[in-house]
Amino acid sequence: MSGSYYILQNEDLYVRISSDGAQMLSINDRRTGERLLWNGNPKIWRERAPWLFPIIGKLKDDRFIYDGKPYKTPMHGFAKRMRFSNDLVGSHRRVFVLTYNDDTLAVYPWRFRLDIDYTLEGRKLTVKAVVTNLDEKTMYFSLGAHPGFVCQNGDQLDFGGLSALTYRRLEPGSHLLKHEKHTLPLDDGKLTLDGSLFTDDAVILERPEVNEIVLKKAEGADIRFSYDSVPYFGLWSRHLPNDQIKYICLEPWLGVDDLVDADGLIEHKEGICALEHMQNCTFTIGIEVL
Repeated sequence: MSGSYYILQNEDLYVRISSDGAQMLSINDRRTGERLLWNGNPKIWRERAPWLFPIIGKLKDDRFIYDGKPYKTPMHGFAKRMRFSNDLVGSHRRVFVLTYNDDTLAVYPWRFRLDIDYTLEGRKLTVKAVVTNLDEKTMYFSLGAHPGFVCQNGDQLDFGGLSALTYRRLEPGSHLLKHEKHTLPLDDGKLTLDGSLFTDDAVILERPEVNEIVLKKAEGADIRFSYDSVPYFGLWSRHLPNDQIKYICLEPWLGVDDLVDADGLIEHKEGICALEHMQNCTFTIGIEVL
């Protein structure tokens, strides 16, 4: 795929978005020239800010079962691999739209519409995702954001005074969610970033008690990341030699990977969402450069 890209900009920020996956390609501070979003270096992690739909993470045996039939769906779903149509709505807003087609129905048997709505105002980018069930039957889905922000060892995530976080891990090799819960202590509400956090893949926070996290950086602008209440929030970066860290993904999720002992039925899937005919689900994130 090689889609077009579109630009939203004002005197503060420059934002570039691809029609492929409705994925942000760059967020730059126009005052300083600083690049805030990960650059997609294919030797480390080729993506930048994918949208995850209709599945988050990994399915057991790479499939789910609905109405007695198996459907093979790739990790993190298909939306990030598809081209969205789009329209400019005013000078600082653009809406990207994906609707079902024969290819999606072959792997996901529901008629849907997914809107990703970007609005730039001052030093804040607001992104609203809306899923609509166009089908007559109950639609099961997950939805999540996966933006990666430039950082380095020693930078911190500020969780607003929380003393600790509850988290779960993925099973090595299978990438399936383990049942065990763990506690991650914080220092005055802050988590210092280091590659060793991700030796065993993502840290999956369970029902975080805050709706914003501030990435505090030793060099460059801090970023306030806000999001609607979610049952899961992923922290992830590719583990690199010497526990280096080049970026941090902040991932609010309506859904999660299959459990290690999942039965495969999508109705039973951990964290799955459901919509009736013509109902919709709205999910909003905010990226503010401080």
